[in-house]
Amino acid sequence: MPEKAENRVQWTETGLDGRNMLTIRCSACKQKLWKYKKLGPGEVLRCHKTRITRVYAYKLEGGKIKCACGQVIGIDKGKYFKMIRKAFTYSGTKDHKL
Repeated sequence: MPEKAENRVQWTETGLDGRNMLTIRCSACKQKLWKYKKLGPGEVLRCHKTRITRVYAYKLEGGKIKCACGQVIGIDKGKYFKMIRKAFTYSGTKDHKL
């Protein structure tokens, strides 16, 4: 029997050809915060700073990421933001295949 060819997605450092772009919004006021390049399946638990492609608005106060309305969105952990799940919503495309 012939061997099955492996179907592997070729990831680049910035993702797949501009796909998997999410718009992160504040759940309280619905203001756009940033555009984020999501890699892989699963929930948005962290936002790596290098994958944020466009910033609309947010404040960094005392290590916390805040919307202009004052809602705490996440915590700055150095290379990434640890997101507070109920504090934001997202829309856009997310590839569920690896």
